[in-house]
Amino acid sequence: PRAFVVRRDLFESLKLWLRENWVLAAGAASLALAGVFLVQYGAEHGMLTPFWRVMAALGFGIVLIAGAEVIRRRFGDETEGAAQYLPSALAGAGLITLFAGLLSARVMYGLIDPGPSFATLCLVSVLALVLGWFYGPLLTALGILGASAAPFLVGGQSQAPWMLYYYFALIVLVGLGVDTIKRWAWISVLALAAPLTACLLLYLSGAGELHFL
Repeated sequence: PRAFVVRRDLFESLKLWLRENWVLAAGAASLALAGVFLVQYGAEHGMLTPFWRVMAALGFGIVLIAGAEVIRRRFGDETEGAAQYLPSALAGAGLITLFAGLLSARVMYGLIDPGPSFATLCLVSVLALVLGWFYGPLLTALGILGASAAPFLVGGQSQAPWMLYYYFALIVLVGLGVDTIKRWAWISVLALAAPLTACLLLYLSGAGELHFL
């Protein structure tokens, strides 16, 4: 397969796709943000305990992925018509919500230790890799972008911000793994650019220099 080369016509194709599918893109972003802010809203208004706030976010993510799988099995993912890429949009939003819920459990509430937290994030990354095998490239792109942005959307203070560097490394591995399987070279470009940019922003905010290197 040929290497991916960034050209002007590719950006034009992306603009055309977004113009034709802006409802799908906006819907996926809205669902992902709903899962992220579900935790934040509960924290700001004292609704439920921290444990149940996290469980609500994780449950919402699982429901989105399950719904995506039902639609994919019935209609496929890259079909024509109203259901085109709908499973990818739902599953991508679900993955972002799972990442955000687990990050909030560690960063905002300290419910789990760094070791178990990293292990559960690894499991979600494996899930993303498996889903990337069955779904179209839109799912992987949404997952990479959303997972890279999730720590900044969740917010909160952490005593161990260095752990996020390894979280971003997981995202890189997932993206490169999907490209290895599916041969979507542009996914590798995205998988390197988005998490490494997030790492740079984290470093500039004062997080650990050694872990950044």
